[in-house]
Amino acid sequence: MAGRKLAAALITLALFGCSSRTPSAAATGSGATGSGPAAGSGAAPASSSGTSSSKVDLSASFQDETIADPTLRMTAYDVKIPAGFQFQGMFVAGSSCQANPFPVVRSYSTDGLEEFRVLPRMDWSWNNTGYAPPAGNNCLNINQELTAAEFIKYLVGVLQVAYVSDEGAPAQLASLQQSLAATNAANRGKQVTTADMDAALVQYKNGTFTIQEQIAVTTLCSKNTMGIGAKTVMTENCSAWPTLTRAPQGQLTALVNAIKAQKGGANPNPQWSQAYMQEMVNKAAAQSEAIMRAQQAEFNQAQAIRTQEHQQFMAQMQAGTDASMARAAQVADTDHAIAQDWCDFSLGQQTVAGSGGTAKVSAAYAQTWSNGSQYYQTNEPNVNPGPGWSLQTKVHGDGTPY
Repeated sequence: MAGRKLAAALITLALFGCSSRTPSAAATGSGATGSGPAAGSGAAPASSSGTSSSKVDLSASFQDETIADPTLRMTAYDVKIPAGFQFQGMFVAGSSCQANPFPVVRSYSTDGLEEFRVLPRMDWSWNNTGYAPPAGNNCLNINQELTAAEFIKYLVGVLQVAYVSDEGAPAQLASLQQSLAATNAANRGKQVTTADMDAALVQYKNGTFTIQEQIAVTTLCSKNTMGIGAKTVMTENCSAWPTLTRAPQGQLTALVNAIKAQKGGANPNPQWSQAYMQEMVNKAAAQSEAIMRAQQAEFNQAQAIRTQEHQQFMAQMQAGTDASMARAAQVADTDHAIAQDWCDFSLGQQTVAGSGGTAKVSAAYAQTWSNGSQYYQTNEPNVNPGPGWSLQTKVHGDGTPY
């Protein structure tokens, strides 16, 4: 059942729209460090059964890409991928189990044989209160913590590839766990966060090519506990961040090492993520207050959980309303400019702006000059009325620039 839910989540999120572009041949310079789970250091055999037709020079610097937020009209994530790889990327505004957004990235060589992909984050949640959260297609049906290695086994089954070997945890796992241990100690056991990392090598055929793929997974679980009389109430949320790196047999190690050295992946734009970070602080404060109130009785604890879920629902509704209103305002502005342009066209006039302010003049001329009080129009490209006169700029009928 958990495997079917995982497959459904992968397919559903794969159907979301994403931004993509074909990069230029020139590699860009240094860029933002990716914050997503980096590809692990996979060990690939030296032999190969096929030759890639568009090999990318992995010694060259990586290229910088961006994932845009069309609503906020700003960069949501800065992404680093191998130079020459084509790029697709999007961000997803969380799941019903975890509201924090996450990036999804696919970058691949022009022949399609080499690829570095950041898969959608997988979330699941459970508790021992007797109240089960509503099931959703964007959450996994799992009621326990999973190690990174265990989660990789789920992915291997869903992707239907042949498991070759365990690649082991990356070196940064120890420092991450040490940092979490200090945080857990400060929380005095009321909130315990655990993390794990692992990678595995799998293999499959693509035509005459033997493709090797490294599946790297980072898991993070956060457990909240509190005592209500003689009973301990527990709520736990877990997430898994998978990345895939693949190449023809004998070429995977070079690609994995290059991505690791260049810190390839997606890194959130601090200005864009500030609102999300503030929301997380607000939720943590609300949760702490709810826990103190819930210590009076088990019924109060169940009611606090319902209240918290209602607040989360209302926050999502408000975010949707804000986005809809912003879009409506954008459409209204665009419609107004179009209407004024049609008015100019119908009257055989055009709108110009410059030293003379904004003015309606004849549309029969390509150039309009003004000295601040008078206007002169001409179709001759080399005409200049002289000192004090400046060329005016054509604008929309409502005065907004093109």
